[in-house]
Amino acid sequence: MRRGAETWGGDPKAVIEQLVAPGVDAHVNTVGFTVDDGQLKTQFREWARADNGQAFDASGSADLRGAGTQAL
Repeated sequence: MRRGAETWGGDPKAVIEQLVAPGVDAHVNTVGFTVDDGQLKTQFREWARADNGQAFDASGSADLRGAGTQAL
């Protein structure tokens, strides 16, 4: 398993799109913590674009607080 990969067995982008289709004002922000897989980072950005959310990258513990604050 790739560290940081989605593990709940669903399709987050599809769920986000289902929320926004009827007009729900949803903004899903993601924080990738020590994700070094470019494919996963791209996936997180795609999820964020699906509902005008944002994707943040925390490359280590020093970045986590700032990324979490921005995500909230």
